[in-house]
Amino acid sequence: MALQDFTTWTKVEADALITITPHDIACSDTAASNSDRVYKDYAAGHFSGNFTHQFEFTLHTINAGAHFRIWALSNQSGGQFFFGNDTIALSIISYGTGFKIVLEDVGGQYSGYCAATLVLQTRYYITIIREGAVYTAYVRTGSHTGTQITTATITPASAISAEYLYAFADNLNDE
Repeated sequence: MALQDFTTWTKVEADALITITPHDIACSDTAASNSDRVYKDYAAGHFSGNFTHQFEFTLHTINAGAHFRIWALSNQSGGQFFFGNDTIALSIISYGTGFKIVLEDVGGQYSGYCAATLVLQTRYYITIIREGAVYTAYVRTGSHTGTQITTATITPASAISAEYLYAFADNLNDE
């Protein structure tokens, strides 16, 4: 699989706290009033078929009440909070005393919170597969074929034929 060059993506930020290098995006303490995001426009309908996306992430610190996207497909590219019914997203959210990962049909249904609580300073390997109308996210440690710690599957209420791929999007909470 080819690596993305994130320096070719669009970065929208109000507080200069997102750093992009060719293969990494780092974000620190984005403000609750901003809708910071990093995305790429692939043209209408680009993600209408089957695909596999893989990426890695590490949470170094995170604030209570956080809710932000670490991957999303949408037909919308901006606004406050801009995701509507034509969006599938993988999000990090506050849950009790920890943080969980959730695959969601924004404006539709949640897949449910995945069973694993995320641990700070741990590298997570994500594989998201679309087969037909079904999206499945696998969360692993060690590598993309390493120890599977959780999985989530969702079938959106309506077909998603997205144009924009997001690598980060603030959900207007205190991330």
